[in-house]
Parts: sequence; structure tokens; C-alpha cells
Amino acid sequence: FIFDCSRVERPVRRALNYAVNQENFVNQGFKGVGEPAYHQSPPSVYPGGKEAYDEHARENFPYGYGEALLDEARSTMEEAGYDDSNRYSITLTLYNDRNPDSYSRIADLIRAKASSIYVDLSIERAPFGTIIEEAVNGNLDMYTLGNGLEYPSPADMLKFGRPYDGNLVRWREDPSEASERAAEAWAQIQDNLGPSDAAQQARNEAFIEMEEAIWEDA
Repeated sequence: FIFDCSRVERPVRRALNYAVNQENFVNQGFKGVGEPAYHQSPPSVYPGGKEAYDEHARENFPYGYGEALLDEARSTMEEAGYDDSNRYSITLTLYNDRNPDSYSRIADLIRAKASSIYVDLSIERAPFGTIIEEAVNGNLDMYTLGNGLEYPSPADMLKFGRPYDGNLVRWREDPSEASERAAEAWAQIQDNLGPSDAAQQARNEAFIEMEEAIWEDA
């Protein structure tokens, strides 16, 4: 589930993250098939593997590990000036040709939680190719998109988690300390591509820095 940061304000992105529970997505959306995702990097390539992945998420994930934090979600929206008399509207665009029933169930979960935190969420459906085209053109608020690893490294996913021209997330258009940290961490990765243990350690530190920066700005 991806936000276009040029269209959806940071407090709204963060509030929606507080409001949802990834475990509900798996259990209700996908009928228990799969695992909740807390990082951009899948456990198989996360620095240190699945055990490190789980530990880092359990100890650091800011939006509620295995739970929804609705009070925090409402507070985040209220601090941004939203309430029942001033609600925020957003459209979620779903695949209609990839697991449509599962994503529809998840969208209904998100919409119900959103309604309780001053967000009116409408749902539209489109084929995968249309979603890509509309995302490239900057016409979508929030949408489903899938990706698989092309090579076994967190870099294959995290290359999208930084502000750069052409990024569908358009984080560069909503600059922040977190986006700057992500850009610096990516530069550290590119400066340490060698096979040495020191280079690997530098990359691992930067991978985790990027994960946390993405968390911060949702």
C-alpha cells in the first residue's frame, strides 16, 4: 500500500499507519496465509535474517506491533487540525486483477479504521497496468502495488525508499529530516559496495537507517 507523498499529507499517512494492524490484513484479508510486514525488506534478506527482522520490528516499529493505536491516530490528526467537522478525504485504488477479494477485504478494514480518525476513504478499482500508469502520472493518492526481489539484497527494495526523480512515492516533494536521512543512507550504501566485512556492515547500518526513515514519514 503506497502513498503519493505529494498528494497525502504526512500526518494523514502516519495516522493511517497507527490506525491499522498488519496482522488483521493477513488474518482477515488473506485468511491467515502470509506474515505481517513491518519492513520494506523481506525477512530473507533483512540484515541478520528473520530473527533480526522480528526483533527490530518488535522493539522499534512506531505504529503498534501487532496492534492498532487508534488514540495515537486521532491525536496525530487532531494536531494537524482535523476533527469531525474538518475531515480529510483520500482515495485508495486497488487491483481488480490480482487477489481482488483479499484486497477488497483489507480495503474495507482500512476504510472502517479511517472513518474513526476523521478520514473519509473511498475505494476505486483498476487493473495493475492502469494503476502503474496513473501512479507514474501522479494521479493516485494511495494504491496497491507489488514487487519481488530481483537479487538477494535489501537494496533491491530500498532503492525505492529514498527521494529521487521518478520515484512513484514522490517523497522528494514532501522533504523532511527523514527523507534526507534516507538519501544519505542510500549514498552510504553506494559508497560501500565491496565484498569486505566493513563494507557489508556499512551497508547493513544504512539499510536499517532507511527502514526507520520510511517508518518515520510513513
